[in-house]
Amino acid sequence: MRPSRIFVQALVLVVAGVYLASYLIRGLPTSELFAPIGATGAAASLFVLAFDHFLWRIPRVGRKLSKRPDIRGTWRGQLASNWVNPETGQRIDPDPEVYLVVRQTFWSVTANLITKESKSCSTTATIEDDGCGQYQFVAQYRNTPRASVRERSEVHHGSFKLDVGGEPVDRLEGYYWTDRNTMGELEFDRRSGKAVDSFTHAQDLRFPS
Repeated sequence: MRPSRIFVQALVLVVAGVYLASYLIRGLPTSELFAPIGATGAAASLFVLAFDHFLWRIPRVGRKLSKRPDIRGTWRGQLASNWVNPETGQRIDPDPEVYLVVRQTFWSVTANLITKESKSCSTTATIEDDGCGQYQFVAQYRNTPRASVRERSEVHHGSFKLDVGGEPVDRLEGYYWTDRNTMGELEFDRRSGKAVDSFTHAQDLRFPS
């Protein structure tokens, strides 16, 4: 994930400002111009760390610097699959309760898709601009079903692409596909700021109406 031009400019200003301030405070002669480099490097490192974990998502100021939508938390939504039950010959009903758990900093993002029967963990994930101003959350994942359903649902891999909507973000919707030759649609429109690790814990969360 490449830093934005504004972020790089801000980092340069921070480094230069701290360097000059340190130089002037210490009253160093010109021959000692490079003496404050240690303090400057430490300040730059702290700024990068703070930006990655916090500054980028501050409303207004952070968004202008980062241009990165904030999708952290646990999302509740539904999943509609094209899988057909071989015993009935009918497509299964949409699952009205699935959860997408997103953990995000400026330079990293991960996703866990949790249902009653399985849990998917992202192996790669990114938030990218599609070139037309629409951000998308794209990931590849490994799905691990519960042991009790392994006879009809094996461990498999897949990918999903979700459009990011709203400012602040209030909707994720798109589609997924798997190496089992199945695909379907995903839609999430309720979010809790807390990230969880299980279906039961997700059910205990309070989601806004």
